Amino acid sequence: MAREAMAALELVEAKLEQVGKQKAKKVQDLLKQHLDKREPLLKRRYELVNGAEPTPQELQGYGGPAPGGSGAGPKGVPCFWLNVLCADETVGPTVTAADREALRALQDVRYVRGARGMVVELHFGDNPFFTNKVLRRGMAVEVDGEGQVVDVREETTAIDWHDGASLLVREVGGGRKGGSKKKGKKGKKGADHGHEGEEEEGGRRKRYKPAPSFFRFFTPLAGHKAAKVHDPTAEADEDEEEDAHGEDDDEEQGGSGDEGRPAGGAAGLAAAKRHEADSRVLEALIRSVVPGAVHLYESAPALDDSSNGGDDEDGFEVVGGGAAAAHGGGEALAPSAQRALHALKSVQAAIDAECLAYKTAKWDAAADADAQEQALLDERRDALARKPSSVRCKGGPPATSTTIPLFWLRALRASETTCLAVARRDERALAALADVRLRWDWSKMPTREQNERKCTVEWHFLDNPYFGACVLRKAYTFSCAGGSPNRLDLERQGEVLGEGPQWRSVPAAGGESEGGAAPASRDLTVRVVAGARKPKPTRSLFNMFKKGHLPHVFGTAGVGGDSEAAAAALQMEEQVVGELMAGPLRLSPLALYAQVEVEEGDVGDEEHEEDELDEDDDEGEDGSGDEAARGAAAARRRAKKGDKGAGALLASYLKPSKNCVLLSLLGMVGLAQVLMALDMLFGARR
Repeated sequence: MAREAMAALELVEAKLEQVGKQKAKKVQDLLKQHLDKREPLLKRRYELVNGAEPTPQELQGYGGPAPGGSGAGPKGVPCFWLNVLCADETVGPTVTAADREALRALQDVRYVRGARGMVVELHFGDNPFFTNKVLRRGMAVEVDGEGQVVDVREETTAIDWHDGASLLVREVGGGRKGGSKKKGKKGKKGADHGHEGEEEEGGRRKRYKPAPSFFRFFTPLAGHKAAKVHDPTAEADEDEEEDAHGEDDDEEQGGSGDEGRPAGGAAGLAAAKRHEADSRVLEALIRSVVPGAVHLYESAPALDDSSNGGDDEDGFEVVGGGAAAAHGGGEALAPSAQRALHALKSVQAAIDAECLAYKTAKWDAAADADAQEQALLDERRDALARKPSSVRCKGGPPATSTTIPLFWLRALRASETTCLAVARRDERALAALADVRLRWDWSKMPTREQNERKCTVEWHFLDNPYFGACVLRKAYTFSCAGGSPNRLDLERQGEVLGEGPQWRSVPAAGGESEGGAAPASRDLTVRVVAGARKPKPTRSLFNMFKKGHLPHVFGTAGVGGDSEAAAAALQMEEQVVGELMAGPLRLSPLALYAQVEVEEGDVGDEEHEEDELDEDDDEGEDGSGDEAARGAAAARRRAKKGDKGAGALLASYLKPSKNCVLLSLLGMVGLAQVLMALDMLFGARR
């Protein structure tokens, strides 16, 4: 029977993989069609911004002044992109008063995507700061023969500054005569990354320090090389592939060394912050600036050729966005610019309609694929639940196991995050787990105004010694940044649906309870303590289905106060749900099952009290004593045993080292960058 079930599961996973490939191809086709349809609109926007005459159709409904006479002004919309960048909530704070002078020459912002990655391009006219006509920043993507992404790395343009014009450094203090010449404010291409230095000029030493600047976005991290910018639309040939694989293996994630990680210590933390900030700016340019430039312009402060921002004491004033009323809703513009802006609004409306059509089509494609997946997962559940055999448990009725014994218990033990929720006492009940599901609510597509998305996680159980056959459900509500269905954030605990497990009673010896007392419950979320008036809560996966008991799922109940414990537990629950969303545990558990060997005699039950946190609680029912200290001690004992449970993670919460914090931060930043890149490439909102 196990062999037949294994063959059935292999077939289901093969079909699921095929559904995933078909969905990916469909989304890719939709994205290509969307970008192709959007490109003429973006080109027309470029023309109008830079002086093209609006067509009669674009001017329909225009009631402003007609151009002519001395008040006509220049054609196009002056400082359009400067206003746009300053208005974006992510990009705007990075633009300084000094940057404005250079950004007045910005003529267009483009997003180029192809089989080999994506690039954001900023096109400039002549300016006194640098010679580059185009500045680029993007992601180069390598895929294998099956189309799977195998590498994602950042690439950027080196800025060719005019002598003495770099915006990345500023002169500070008074100069001194004599001395040796050190690195200073050079104009050579890519030479100035905004580091502190000195140089001599006419016998006088000038001192420079790094300055905040939007253009730092185009510089590599200190000590790292600037990567050569590629053409994302080009097709890879064999020579290029060999060259790519022949490059330094340590230049990943933006050309950073040391195996793709920034250096340790303070410099490493600063580099990690730079990575995170750059990723946010890149995402904003793709998701907000390129598709919604006119909307941003209308919400921007009035910055034109006569605008001179007041500098702060360091010479760099950070610019933020403003309301449309700051420039009278466009009435302060010259007549020709008002006509161009009216035409730009009609172009923006067409862009918005195309973006909505693409988003809707992608939503429908994902819903269709999910329906196919759910049907296949029904087949998997049926294969695991068919003709179950009985396994006798201590002191209880026969347990119903799956056709592949301990299938989900082994898969859960091999998982990266969900394993942290499984206590030893839960394992006998998990032997009857037939399926783990995640069901999305496809009835309403998220929007900017209604930016929520819901899903339900289901744990399907067969009849077992602890409770009857049932499906345990928990609903989650995510906030969707910008209305994107792919950018999710869990802000509160899930809502338990139903009553949770209906725990069975332990039959007393001889059939009657001692003293006529009610028979003990087989509730795995509590344990009986000698001398205690009532059972005490204990760590168990099944606390996830009891309101307010989430800290007891992951053993965080001893972390600080109640709010800290709840926050830590919520963070871990989000990781568990994220692991189900990512796919391997939900869609391909066979590989996880094969990673861990579990013998029948190694399966834990309620007699396994692995959680020393609870044993230390026996010192007093009133909860007195230092909970954090007891928790740390218990975590150390579990770590000494090599436990892969929540204890080891709890120890890192309670007593983190600088190296642990740094490595965790860098790991999360690296993973976030890869996921962000893949989301932008294959699931962009617009």
